[in-house]
Amino acid sequence: MSEAPGEPSWIATHTRYGVRYTDATAESRIAYDPDEYDPYNRAFAATRCRGIRSEQEDRGIPVDATLMRRLPGGEWEEDTEWAADIQAWDEYVAKMNALDAADDVQSMTDLRYGRDRWLANRRKELLAAGGEAR
Repeated sequence: MSEAPGEPSWIATHTRYGVRYTDATAESRIAYDPDEYDPYNRAFAATRCRGIRSEQEDRGIPVDATLMRRLPGGEWEEDTEWAADIQAWDEYVAKMNALDAADDVQSMTDLRYGRDRWLANRRKELLAAGGEAR
């Protein structure tokens, strides 16, 4: 692996994270600012990604923020585990909303109590399908 000029060699072996999203002008961007936050902190980047998704929703912009990994060569790729987590959560919320609209209290209660198991199973399905279910 070659390192970028001025970067220490350990950087080539560590994953950096950013957020790909569409802004209010319909331009696709990647939020990556190592001066503002630690780009090696996946949890922070995932939280930032969820925040951008909330902002997109509040502004009526299509919700497409996605956690990205920066590869040693400088290319970006989607973090498929995060994508499966967020898709499973979105499906869970949609399912709960549908049950609420149908006034199906018992099914809502059952799903709520089995939430962690349901989310884990759906995440496994999405990862096994390689994103095809998205």
